[in-house]
Amino acid sequence: MELCGREVLMGDAGAGDEKDREAAETVAPAGSRAPEASEVPQVPEVPEVGPEEVPVALPSDYDGGDDSTTTTTFDGPEFRVARLGENRIGAHAVHRRPKEPSSHHRHLVLVGLVLALVAAVAIGAGVSYYLEYWGGKTVPAVVGLAQEAATQRIFQKGFVVQVRTQPTDEGAGRVLSVEPGPGRRVPEGSTVTVTVGADRVIPDVVGTDKDAAQAALAQAGASNVQLVYERSGEAEGTVLAVEPAAGALFLSTDQVTLTVATPPKVPSLVGRTEREALSMLKDAGLTAEVTYVATGSQPVGDVQSTDPAAGERAGLDGVVGVTVVSPQPSDPWDVRAYFDATPTAILSYLQKAGYAIRTGAIDDAGRLQESFAADGGGTVALQPVPWGAPAGQEPASVADHLATGAKVEGVRVTLPTAKVPQGDANAQTASETEALCGLKGATGHCDAHSISLPANTTPSPLSFYCEYGEEAGYGWTVLVYKDANGTTQAIVGCAPKATYSSADVSKTSGKVADLVAWTEIYEAPSEEVAAAAKTGKEGAAGSGTDGGTK
Repeated sequence: MELCGREVLMGDAGAGDEKDREAAETVAPAGSRAPEASEVPQVPEVPEVGPEEVPVALPSDYDGGDDSTTTTTFDGPEFRVARLGENRIGAHAVHRRPKEPSSHHRHLVLVGLVLALVAAVAIGAGVSYYLEYWGGKTVPAVVGLAQEAATQRIFQKGFVVQVRTQPTDEGAGRVLSVEPGPGRRVPEGSTVTVTVGADRVIPDVVGTDKDAAQAALAQAGASNVQLVYERSGEAEGTVLAVEPAAGALFLSTDQVTLTVATPPKVPSLVGRTEREALSMLKDAGLTAEVTYVATGSQPVGDVQSTDPAAGERAGLDGVVGVTVVSPQPSDPWDVRAYFDATPTAILSYLQKAGYAIRTGAIDDAGRLQESFAADGGGTVALQPVPWGAPAGQEPASVADHLATGAKVEGVRVTLPTAKVPQGDANAQTASETEALCGLKGATGHCDAHSISLPANTTPSPLSFYCEYGEEAGYGWTVLVYKDANGTTQAIVGCAPKATYSSADVSKTSGKVADLVAWTEIYEAPSEEVAAAAKTGKEGAAGSGTDGGTK
């Protein structure tokens, strides 16, 4: 049988497989023609029996076997046909048709292709994502870097950089944290907040409430805040000071001390001396406003009461009213009252009366010598010997010794002209002046004609009258005279009697009035008396009189 240019011989099945293979491989002689299509037997389609064997219908002229069906076994590119039975096919063979792929096989191929495509896309997407072509940018790791380097690196990633500071003990100027955190993937253009360390600085909390101050310090990182309370006129709880001072650098473990105001309580002052009370109030951060009463349940010079009372809180101004038992002069020329009053009461009275300190000193014997003058005229000199011009000529800026409690040992007052009874310099005018000053008990007097003067005393042109008296252990003198303008002036002195009795009156025949008049008019006149005497001498020289001295 000739098939597609190759002759296939069907032999007896008994000839064996070897002969079958040889006959199947016999090629037609050269020059033989190929059979026409009509000459080739048409083989009907054989239903599919199995993956390897296909039933084949034999030609009609085949008579070599019992069966009409053979089985074709496919075995690679060549094939053989075996008769089902004992005889082999020696006639025509059937051309093998290739096996069609199953639908299941085609499905597997398609799935494989899709999976390969998906894998390729996934790999490409992963690579591009890693290279940050899409899906945002990764926040870089900048913790620990300097602020400038960190912000530059974040900016280069395409983010907006926002910087905030946080006080720290270490790492000032370096990045402490980043939000979103390093490694986070966020859209390009997102804001990345960088927290940079900053030195801890003491905030300015002076003048604020202690609670607000503590909160501000806590925010700055202070963990060791101590409170110290100080009596003050400021509102309770007000911060008076902070240590270290505002603006200073500190560590969170450093001690920070707040000095806080607390309204002081009034100490117990009743029965204390005025000086003791003032000192105690000063120590408590308070100020005394002293009022004097002539009499009370406490001795002179002691505190009668306070306002607020002991144990109560003082006001915001820190002023405590203190009432002290102490008589005060009813007038600046109430000379006897100076010895019943306390030094501070005297000072208080003179200041209220318009007298300002003019000179002040403590002499070698520790005695007070201080003088005051009023704008409206008149002076008050506190000096051991209450006659003669005031001593202690020191600048007015010298400390006020009365304020320190210096004892008054003598008083010399020149009355304002407006207060002096006007008239001749005689007993009547002197008596009126004594009444004005609350003096009585005159025991002696002299005038320009009766005075006993030391030898070789230069005569004075002044007309004067001087009277001396004693009362309740004190001596006093009143000297009235006419000044250059013919106006009567008065000088009043007072001191303990011992001051007068110890005076050297030998130069004036043992008379105190004469001693005082001689000192004031002749020996040590004040500026006012000297000016009046000078004017009087000039007038006497012009009239030819001698001034009326003895």
